[in-house]
Amino acid sequence: MALVTRFGSYPDVYAKYVRPTKMVDFDVAAVKKQANLLAHECKTDYQAIKAAHEFVASLPIGFDREDKPASFVLKKGRGQCITKTTLFVALLRAMGVPCQVHGWRVHKSVHKKRMPWLVYAFTPKTTLFTYPVVYYKDNWMLLSEALYSREKPDWDVCPFDNAHARKHPLKKEWIAQDLGMFWHPDTFVEKHGTNHGGLRSPVFPIAQVLLNK
Repeated sequence: MALVTRFGSYPDVYAKYVRPTKMVDFDVAAVKKQANLLAHECKTDYQAIKAAHEFVASLPIGFDREDKPASFVLKKGRGQCITKTTLFVALLRAMGVPCQVHGWRVHKSVHKKRMPWLVYAFTPKTTLFTYPVVYYKDNWMLLSEALYSREKPDWDVCPFDNAHARKHPLKKEWIAQDLGMFWHPDTFVEKHGTNHGGLRSPVFPIAQVLLNK
């Protein structure tokens, strides 16, 4: 039995990768509406992937709690790697393209020039990072093109087909631990938590203000 969506047919075992979850809440009207707007002129899954990526990448960088659902990220109109990943997965699943996430721990030094010194001082030795993995041409493909707006994607290739000579969202030396794939962000958060949890939770509101400035 096959899973049939607007862009093609997939083996039935991939059905869970197009379902909504608490965080991937494309059953919320606003997320569903945005997905339909993006998919309106798309004829193929390739075009749908491009449309979702282009929309999410265009949102400004902004920091909020990483366990927030896609509807929250969309309403805020901003995000960083983890929250933008959640929104991208929700939009793509709403379009009927199977999608999941890959997680890592990255070394603190990655953020040294990107954070205020006070926030960096309280940052743990490693931080969590997630990125989308899309089912395309019978393979799970890791999104390699950055989900931020500093670079314009080269749409002669897909965002996972070596755009900007990038085959991976992270440099090898940045990675402290590969945490593997998760069928949705909820399971990743349940297992590994967030960068603002635990002892850092009380100071996150201050860090959030500093980061967003």
